[in-house]
Amino acid sequence: MHQRFFASVLVALALAGSYHVSTAAKPALYLVCELEDRSEILIVIENFGGMGGAVKQCVHFWHGNPRGVTN
Repeated sequence: MHQRFFASVLVALALAGSYHVSTAAKPALYLVCELEDRSEILIVIENFGGMGGAVKQCVHFWHGNPRGVTN
């Protein structure tokens, strides 16, 4: 009986140890937008349909200059 118990514990540990799943969400990418007063805001690129939409948001809505991408 002890052999079956230890064997099942060993199998359970082997399965749990070999099951690699990333449950963390990937970090969002942000467009760094520098405003006229030299302050910066971060625009979530994904929320505006990609890089082009984020750049339009920065330039047309905020009247800023895109300075790069960060996460």
